Amino acid sequence: MRGFLIGGLMAAAAWLSPISVAQSFIDIEADPAIPTLQETFGYSPGEEITAPADALAYMKMLAEAAPDRMKLNEYARTWEGRKLVYGVISSPENMARIDEIQADIKSIASGTLSAGERADLVARTPAVVWLSYGVHGDEISSTDAALALAYHLLAAENDATVDRILDETIVIIDPMQNPDGRARFKASFEAARGLETSADPATAEHDQPWPGGRYNHYLFDMNRDWFAMTQPETVGRVEQMLDWYPVVVVDVHEMGGEETYFFAPSADPFNPYIRDEQRAKQTLIGKNHARWFDSRGFEYFTREVYDAFYPGYADMWPQLGGAVAMTYEQGSARGLEYQRKDGSMLTYRDGVEHHFISTLSTAEVVANNHDLFLGDFADYRSEVADEGRKSKSRYFIFDLAERRWQVEDLGRRLAAQEIAVQRVGPGFEACGTRYP
Repeated sequence: MRGFLIGGLMAAAAWLSPISVAQSFIDIEADPAIPTLQETFGYSPGEEITAPADALAYMKMLAEAAPDRMKLNEYARTWEGRKLVYGVISSPENMARIDEIQADIKSIASGTLSAGERADLVARTPAVVWLSYGVHGDEISSTDAALALAYHLLAAENDATVDRILDETIVIIDPMQNPDGRARFKASFEAARGLETSADPATAEHDQPWPGGRYNHYLFDMNRDWFAMTQPETVGRVEQMLDWYPVVVVDVHEMGGEETYFFAPSADPFNPYIRDEQRAKQTLIGKNHARWFDSRGFEYFTREVYDAFYPGYADMWPQLGGAVAMTYEQGSARGLEYQRKDGSMLTYRDGVEHHFISTLSTAEVVANNHDLFLGDFADYRSEVADEGRKSKSRYFIFDLAERRWQVEDLGRRLAAQEIAVQRVGPGFEACGTRYP
């Protein structure tokens, strides 16, 4: 833990002791040019629940402090007009050619390259790791974990793990998928908060007034929207994910305060279109998390709940495009402190730290197994494209004569997710049927 003194003249006073403030959950040699939460807002990660506007401001400050390693992109606006952004973080060398890298990734994803061309591109192209936080606005620890991770990746000097992550991957951090809901939670928490925080789950600060912070402005659960694409937040995310083609996608959540921590492998049932190679990578990532969690004494579980079946979830939709996608779930303090039924104390800082470690571990696994993750993704995309070319007679037909608006709406949805859609002319025949 690193410390600093506040006030040059005051530091000379014999009675003033140094103030030690942890700005990362792992000891690092920190670049002083990268702003800390303490310097910016007066608290270290996990000590307070960062407001949506402050989280956005801090991401902007990080990007401005390290423009050679981080770029901030706005991808949508919420119903209430708040910006949705993600940070792109990598080494200076990668960021200097980020447009070229993105073009190479799209070439890999096209499935049109020869085996030799795929191998050449995989060897020189960083793999994209997409980390999404806080789609449910009252699952609060995730956003502060995102801020802590972004700081860590930029501030850590002479750190072999961080250096490898920056060299081998592009880390995309979407720190706050639902700022409208988070703002609602933050407002109700501060309104109920006393001079001292309460750990009693029955107190007002743990009891959100209706409608709570889980949903977006129109009370929609955006973690069910990845196929339907009814909300502007989701539309923006789908467009960007299809612009980057990540090999790993993580959706960071919270669950009830009596729980510990869940990470992959997922529970049954698995969607039958998820391949064994994708499931094996979930296990590879989970084992690395277990190593980190065991070394720090964190409790966790896997496989018991949170299946991988419904295509509308953020931990499922990307897998149908070849990625490895997972949900991480942290027992929630729903405030700054939560006393469990067994008498143990869960703090907000605990949740922030656990999410920080699991998402850092995710990037570490991909960086250490770059060729495996990106190579398998490239093979997946190529094989699926080959199947499509060989099976031109396999398609679904929707008759516009009945429920035309629904058919056209479905067609637009499919096309937005890179599923080939075309309109056939009058007199088209298929399977013994003529369509007027």
